[in-house]
Amino acid sequence: MNFLSLRFTSFFISALLLLSACTPHLGSGVWEAVADNEQGISKLTVGFEGRAEFTSSKRNNTVWHCFWTTADKKKLAFDCAPSTNPEQKKPLELSVTEQGMAELRDGSTLLATFKRLNENPSPKK
Repeated sequence: MNFLSLRFTSFFISALLLLSACTPHLGSGVWEAVADNEQGISKLTVGFEGRAEFTSSKRNNTVWHCFWTTADKKKLAFDCAPSTNPEQKKPLELSVTEQGMAELRDGSTLLATFKRLNENPSPKK
């Protein structure tokens, strides 16, 4: 094998590895609540870049800004702060069920259940 073909092969393998690592998490997307909930959350947007946002209409239309990390293949760990008090951090968890629904939890308390919408969660530029 000559040097040029070795360089091409190395480049090709590296590119494939980088591209395969860029698949979105199962929890990313735009989610709509399937029923009323105590918080008044109607929509949850989970971006590809590690941010999420939702509005709690039953709490003075508070917008919650979250950063997420992968807890496992079907769970995201959220670190959220309300727009009314950004210093007040709240850990939440989003789990995707076998049926393709998502559940937002505060510890063991279920806050809302969602279905995925066919929308892009990335902000428009």
